[in-house]
Amino acid sequence: MKLEDFIYESITQIISGVRKAQDFASQNEAMINPASLRQSQSSGNIYYDDDTYRPAQIIDFDVSVSTREDGETSGKAGVFVSVLKLGVEAKEGTQNLISNRLKFSVPLMLPTQNNK
Repeated sequence: MKLEDFIYESITQIISGVRKAQDFASQNEAMINPASLRQSQSSGNIYYDDDTYRPAQIIDFDVSVSTREDGETSGKAGVFVSVLKLGVEAKEGTQNLISNRLKFSVPLMLPTQNNK
């Protein structure tokens, strides 16, 4: 797989995942990467919503991504993420397996609850 294809696939899948999570979050009174997110000037590692002053949690992702190119008839390359499964299934043909790491963060504001 070409580097440009790997970058394209990785970024588009991250964006798609964030969008799906944003849809779920909006139905559950949470926010993901809100436009009004601000970083605290007194402490650089604290983020909050400038409109509501709700604190944001930063979720750090460190994902191992493997690119597999099969030497079979299709000859197509694919990007897949191995989360808990280790090892590769045996098939006829040749395979090139390249593993990379992607690190990124997504700010999340969890739902709040009223104190009554």
